[in-house]
Amino acid sequence: MLFLESSPSLSTKDIHIYKFVATHIEEVVHMNIRELAEVVQVSTTTIVRFCRKFECEGFTEFKIRLQLYQGELVKNSHIAVRSEETFFNFAQHTKSVQFQQQVTKAAQLIKNKELILFISEKGLEAIADYGVFYFSNTSKIAVKQNLPLNNFDHLFSHMLEKIGVFVLSNDGNDQKINNELNRFIEKKVPIISVTNSKDSSLSDLSDITISHYTFDEHRDKSITVSQVPTLYIIEQIAIKTAAN
Repeated sequence: MLFLESSPSLSTKDIHIYKFVATHIEEVVHMNIRELAEVVQVSTTTIVRFCRKFECEGFTEFKIRLQLYQGELVKNSHIAVRSEETFFNFAQHTKSVQFQQQVTKAAQLIKNKELILFISEKGLEAIADYGVFYFSNTSKIAVKQNLPLNNFDHLFSHMLEKIGVFVLSNDGNDQKINNELNRFIEKKVPIISVTNSKDSSLSDLSDITISHYTFDEHRDKSITVSQVPTLYIIEQIAIKTAAN
């Protein structure tokens, strides 16, 4: 409730105050206690009791916390708008001839392969798991390969001609992944990568890179990139591969 994670026990008067505050936050943060009391038609003492139920010593502290809460609401609303714009732009991109050609080319690269190896940077393991699940249930046997590629020669050397590699990365500049890919490049194993941007070292190493250009979202000092486009790209390549 407002800036509290839990809901305090409120009286009838408290609920009346709360409804006004919740719907007039921008105004309340600039009011003094007498102004608010007059608007909601209660005493200043009732306002103070209301504030204490929200774990504040008085109205001044309540306004400070309310203003911080308002800032979070504004930030989250901006994120929501940006996310909608991102998905809309990506949806438009998927209709382009370029995107369709990239999906078709990726499918052609692995259409004769018997095994797809999914490799992902840290944080995208769940997306790689989904890729394994989706490919295995639509077109090809797929497995997730953790890094480093220990016993590479023993595990894969006898079947490299039957393998295709699918790499998932946000910025495409994970040096550990790029170093490991050199083994596949030397053996001419096709590499498909999905990244946030085509301008990366991973793109240079891949046979084809499909980028979704999803912006970074900053939340609580952390950076996240929506993976909805990545899931869609994986599904489209798997479907196209099965159709071949």
